[in-house]
Amino acid sequence: MSDISDASEHFSSSDDDLEETLDLIQIPKCEGYFEDVVRQMPDNVYFDHFRMSRQKTEYLAEKFAVSQYFSVGREGDSEKISALKFITVFLWYAGNEACSNRDVADRFNISVSSLHKIIKRLTYFLSNLSPEVIRWPDEEEKVIISQHFTENNFPGVIGALDGTHIRIDKPSQDPESYFNRKSFYSIQVINIARLPYSIYKISSYN
Repeated sequence: MSDISDASEHFSSSDDDLEETLDLIQIPKCEGYFEDVVRQMPDNVYFDHFRMSRQKTEYLAEKFAVSQYFSVGREGDSEKISALKFITVFLWYAGNEACSNRDVADRFNISVSSLHKIIKRLTYFLSNLSPEVIRWPDEEEKVIISQHFTENNFPGVIGALDGTHIRIDKPSQDPESYFNRKSFYSIQVINIARLPYSIYKISSYN
């Protein structure tokens, strides 16, 4: 996560400047999506949209609400956004890479500048939370995990290694290091997974 944060400091700020200018203009936004539509979603639909169960989202929101990343600087925020909405917006942003910042902001009836704060604060919050949840299994967990893989025709396995690319804007410094074989700029993430939706370890690099 630190590599992602470091790289982001070098991205071009021209798009951000334009979007913050647009925030000063009264642009119609979608009202009630978070307050009404999301709250009424069946659990399976919610999971499809946000890649996480509603219960885990609420658990994260509770931890975020008492963290420094939620409380610091809120006095000066023009938009008072709840901890649950912080998490929900971030999950949508992280799980829908085809959406622009403007698309996400409009969907949740917030400004683009508020979206930037959400992304930054949640990135640091989740990065610091990761040692609690991303860890190697103990001996008892290894047995349970191995049984799960065996049931799916992978005996003697306690983890699966895979990688993915997180798309980024072209960095202003050393952009060639971030240009991948798929012809776009990204930071590559390598993770080791166990049971469904669980991760042992995650590493990122350009």
